[in-house]
Amino acid sequence: MRYQFTVDNIKMLQVFIVKSLESLQNVENEVRYIGTTTNPSTSLDNLVGQVHSIKGLSSFLGLSEITRLSYQIEAVLAAMREDNIQAEGEETGLLMKAVHALVEMITQLSEECASLVHGEGLEIELCFTHEVDGLIQAMQLLLQGREENIPSKRQPEQLFAQIEGQISVPPLLMRAGEELSAAESIPFLLTGAAVGLMEDFLLEAEEHSSIITEQLLIKLDSNPEDAESFADLFRRVHTLKGNTGLLMSVPIDEALRSFLKDLLQIFQELESLLGQLRDAKMPIPSAIINLCFAAMDALMRLISMLHNGVVTDDGTLENLATAIMNIKTCGLADTHCQSSVMEAIAKPLDVKKVFKNTETTSSGHSIRVSGDKLDRLMNAIGELSITKNMFSQIARKLNMEHNLPQLSREVKDAGQFVNRISAELENAIMAMRMTEVRIVFQKYPRILRDIALQTGKKISLVMEGEDTELDKNIIEQIGDPLLHLVRNSGDHGIETEEERRAAGKDPQGTVWLRAYNRSNYVIIEVEDDGRGMNPDKLRQKALEKGFITQQEALQMSDEQALQLIFLPGFSMAKCVTEISGRGVGMDVVRSNITALQGSIKINSQLGKGSKITMQLPLTLLVSRGLVVEVQQQALVIPLDNVLETAKVSADKLLKRRGRRILYHRGEVLGVVSLAEILKMPSGEVSDYMPVVILTDGQTKVGMIVDRLLNEQDVLVKPLPAYLSGISGMGGATIMGDGKVALVLNPVELMQLVAR
Repeated sequence: MRYQFTVDNIKMLQVFIVKSLESLQNVENEVRYIGTTTNPSTSLDNLVGQVHSIKGLSSFLGLSEITRLSYQIEAVLAAMREDNIQAEGEETGLLMKAVHALVEMITQLSEECASLVHGEGLEIELCFTHEVDGLIQAMQLLLQGREENIPSKRQPEQLFAQIEGQISVPPLLMRAGEELSAAESIPFLLTGAAVGLMEDFLLEAEEHSSIITEQLLIKLDSNPEDAESFADLFRRVHTLKGNTGLLMSVPIDEALRSFLKDLLQIFQELESLLGQLRDAKMPIPSAIINLCFAAMDALMRLISMLHNGVVTDDGTLENLATAIMNIKTCGLADTHCQSSVMEAIAKPLDVKKVFKNTETTSSGHSIRVSGDKLDRLMNAIGELSITKNMFSQIARKLNMEHNLPQLSREVKDAGQFVNRISAELENAIMAMRMTEVRIVFQKYPRILRDIALQTGKKISLVMEGEDTELDKNIIEQIGDPLLHLVRNSGDHGIETEEERRAAGKDPQGTVWLRAYNRSNYVIIEVEDDGRGMNPDKLRQKALEKGFITQQEALQMSDEQALQLIFLPGFSMAKCVTEISGRGVGMDVVRSNITALQGSIKINSQLGKGSKITMQLPLTLLVSRGLVVEVQQQALVIPLDNVLETAKVSADKLLKRRGRRILYHRGEVLGVVSLAEILKMPSGEVSDYMPVVILTDGQTKVGMIVDRLLNEQDVLVKPLPAYLSGISGMGGATIMGDGKVALVLNPVELMQLVAR
């Protein structure tokens, strides 16, 4: 195995060598007599601590083979300390062999350091007379013996003899209905401690790669002389190198180990290149930034493989190695190196792979909590809310039906106390569920950068309001809609440099991504200063595809013409590319936003740009609802969409073109029966009808109901899968009397009215 150390790491390496050789000498002496010691647990505590220190330091320095071996030695010593393995001759003999192998490796490092020229780095290839993999697997089988009730009193030679062809563990996860070939199947042999190590690696690798790709590389791309970001990048690459080496200490299939070795070599080379840039005090070239992006993509693919239990060699690491050789051949200062690097790591752009929902990482005093735990806590609080509503029902019943006003007041007072506690708990859990849109926004600089590279455009992204908060469930679901909008702005909206110069614009186009609060909603805008949309061309394209008739095109306003892009299959692209042009996306965007009880609108000016605005509720779980009755069925309408309620006399409702209209507060509103919209039987028409005036933030419509009941807090539960496709339904809730009521989706209801 070949290792590289920069000048900065030489001092640390020398300290590691001195301390490790001293510790191993002590370990060797203790292990030799451990079986004859009257109280071995004290000695074993000391030995475990010393080997643990060697493991930690070697991992930090990226000495993967030393880390792997010391990890297993520590595991065996810990098992002896817990009396899970007898400290007898055979077991201590195996430990002695492993300790001697460690001494041999570190002694080689010491000899290389002794001949080191001051001020230079070190490159060394360790050669072992001991079979490291055999020792590791022998110790692993020793540990397995106690778990599977296999007698541990076996000769080390017997343990080695059983290794070949014995270990065959199926993949941790397999895709349903899919059979993996032997070449693709990667077995994992994990003990309890190894599982924890793997989980730590995956968690930290995702966090580091996310910060590197979404923050540091984006900053360095716009400002290559950003010393703070460069230093942070160097530290994180160094940490990834060490963590990759530590992961190799986990017993795994040789194919995966080979992949990890190649990845470790990439990180070592990358760290070396970054070290050269730092020592030369050079700004980071674009070629190195692209190389870092590609390395992080390879790491994310590895993480996905580890989750799925399948490893596939797609040539990515080989391409990275080629790119590194190109840089070494060209030299860091060669400005023409960019093209050769891009050729080496070139691959089809797949922004869906770039866009991943990763876990939130934040600084400060915080802990990671599973979303499932938050959901369970939210459900429990929802049950408390239902109980809270029952108090008022019981109090009313005691007073009206049983004539017990004093007892009714006492129950009502108790209900108010429970109501206050419930409100505090709801506010607390909702605050825990609120997540900054920053974690979604940070995906898009990389996506726009890749689009700019592929299309040859210059595009900058300006993000505003990243600290705006939304419920985590909404955050998880707006990723795809935003991805389509940002992608379309970069591909369709922004012109080429030549077109922008001809139009008198800055050659570099700009895309704005902003979020802000408005009342009980969060507004997210995607705006660009590109070519804008031509309503006449939209009408013409819709006519050609048969979406509208000639008469509809003539009667359609420019604002209505812009909405045509939401039609399924509608696209203005002249050709299909890997980025866009297939006629799918914008209709899905509107469907997804509507399902979140949100709305979307478009403003565009030809030659100046477009702005798409999404209006989203803060949360979908707990809301204040207006309870109405339609055909003796209780329905809940979220108050966020209710402008007002009114009782309207029948003679004020006029009919135009077969539709009811109402002149109310100086404007004309369309009015429909909620029963008709939901295809329920129509009731009798009374002289005065309750009307609920709804809005989606843009338009207004009146809904006729039978009765207005009351307002109350509701915990919205999702509908079962077989009911989720019903338009106009947002979920269900349990009322104070224990009955189930449907919660309506006002935005979808208004769309049904428009049809």
